[in-house]
Amino acid sequence: MPTCKNCNHPFTITDADKTFYARINVPAPTLCPDCREQRRLVFRNERNYYRRQCDLCQKNIISVYDPAVTSNVYCNACWWGDGWDAKNYAREFDWSRPFFEQYRELLAAVPKIAMMNDNGSQSVNCEYTYDFAFGKNAYMVVAAWRVEDSMYGLQTNWVKDSVDNINVNHSELMYESVACEESYGCQQCQQCQGCRDCIFGYDLRGCHDCILSSGLRNQAYCIWNKPYSKEAYEQEKAKLGLDSWASREACKQRFAEFILKTPRKYANLLKCQDSTGDNLVRCKNSQYCFVQTGLQDCKFMIHGDGAKDCYDCRDTGGPELCYDSITPDNSYQALFVVFCWKSQYVAYSDNCHGVKNIFGCVGMKKAHHCILNKQYDEFAYEALKGKIIEHMQKTGEWGQFFSPAVTLFAYNETAAQEWSPLTKEQAVALGYRWQEALPELSGKETLTSNDIPDSINQVTENICNEVLACVDCGKNYKVIKQEYEIYKKLSVPIPRRCVLCRYQQRSALMNPKKLWHRQCMCQEQHDWHQGGGCKNEFETTYSPDRPERVYCEECYQKEIY
Repeated sequence: MPTCKNCNHPFTITDADKTFYARINVPAPTLCPDCREQRRLVFRNERNYYRRQCDLCQKNIISVYDPAVTSNVYCNACWWGDGWDAKNYAREFDWSRPFFEQYRELLAAVPKIAMMNDNGSQSVNCEYTYDFAFGKNAYMVVAAWRVEDSMYGLQTNWVKDSVDNINVNHSELMYESVACEESYGCQQCQQCQGCRDCIFGYDLRGCHDCILSSGLRNQAYCIWNKPYSKEAYEQEKAKLGLDSWASREACKQRFAEFILKTPRKYANLLKCQDSTGDNLVRCKNSQYCFVQTGLQDCKFMIHGDGAKDCYDCRDTGGPELCYDSITPDNSYQALFVVFCWKSQYVAYSDNCHGVKNIFGCVGMKKAHHCILNKQYDEFAYEALKGKIIEHMQKTGEWGQFFSPAVTLFAYNETAAQEWSPLTKEQAVALGYRWQEALPELSGKETLTSNDIPDSINQVTENICNEVLACVDCGKNYKVIKQEYEIYKKLSVPIPRRCVLCRYQQRSALMNPKKLWHRQCMCQEQHDWHQGGGCKNEFETTYSPDRPERVYCEECYQKEIY
């Protein structure tokens, strides 16, 4: 069992893993899965945006790149346009220097796209989105597509008129919900499917008009799992005062305690075969994967769909035989890449699209047989690539994702700080840069939280003209008109927390992307136990020190259905 060179923790490499690495001609990793994920995430600045000018057309734009640190940043129209050529930045390989050092210089020199979205082409009014496509009127939405009239979402797809959601798909008019599918008009729900007009629901299926309820199937007009007539339900609902911030916060605390009584299925796997992880749909023979749909023969995959024969990729759709990459969408055998789409046989590259047989390139489009952005014929390319790989083997670079010194972002700018928090001292010791002043505003509020009316019914559209202050961190935030209209429609009170603090609270409702081997906690004297408690074992995202009752598939089905 090898020991991670970064965190010094042991990790496992199986025979199946070795077969995969041999198939793509890379050595086995020297970092554990968590540290590999950390390295990748420092190339994703998902939430810290800057105002700057496009360095080509001089238009005012929004970008993930700090203008005080990074130059040569283009707006989407200029970057995708014909006004520049990435091959003009080509360079020879210097055999006296490490590959990553040379690549970092190329990455800094080649024009960068301001934001990874398709605003202005396939999307409309979606400037403030990241890793986003095919939307309309979306704001601060990350890693999503087919989103309309929505804001503050992560991994939300085919969603409309929704605010503050994570991993919500094929749904409409959703508020502050997590891991919900095919639902309408639901608020503060978790792990619900096919539901309508539910508030504070956990693990509901096919329910409508249920409040503060958990583990129900095809039920209606329930509060605290107790059924009511429609008329009595409306009366009890009014007593809860869910239009009030204070009342809703009290319900949130009580509900968190209430749902601990509901048995939890060890993992949320739907139509999966021989797979481990959580929130998986139609996956086959895939291990340690999370929030994925349609995987086949994959491992260590997070957020995406349609991958086949891939390891260690994140936020991607349709990749095949890809490894240790960020968003290799619809690509084949992409290794150690960042945002390389519709490409084949590409390695150690960033933002290259529609390319084939390239190595160590940045910003290339529809190119082939290039190294460090320089064009070669097929035979010269293969020969030089082989020599560079030999050079990287000697320097210890080959088979590793980019070193910390390569990224253009500071550690605390990126998603790595969210998933693997570090202090400044820890980050710097590992070779990462640290940003002292992130884009934020405080002390400019025009309305205190105590002055915001408790009920949404007492709030007018004038709230959109005010600057508010978060009750948790003190940072300023605003309520935009589009957001206000959804609050009014759902009778949701104005939030007292900023966007980031709300996001952090929702994220805490998702289980960690880790697995523990455990035994079913069902101790009931059921016939199928054959005396004593259940002996079934499984891999689960619930750590042993958590308070939830975690059941195997069989016991869960017996208890809930």
